[in-house]
Amino acid sequence: MRYTYIITDEDSKSETIYAMSFKKMLKQLDKKKTFWVTYENKKGNPQTKVIVNGKEQKNIQTPHLYLVI
Repeated sequence: MRYTYIITDEDSKSETIYAMSFKKMLKQLDKKKTFWVTYENKKGNPQTKVIVNGKEQKNIQTPHLYLVI
């Protein structure tokens, strides 16, 4: 397979899934659970995605760090 995906569920259990594309990997996951998917894209950059109810979350709020002097 082309890509290796590390799947982490809500209970912090990890498993490895091999698939040819991100969409084909999504079909292998349970549609009713939340997962964190970590993989390397075709350019070699690490990617982490959050999957909720079988769909990727686009708007994830991350805390911003500000430097106070």
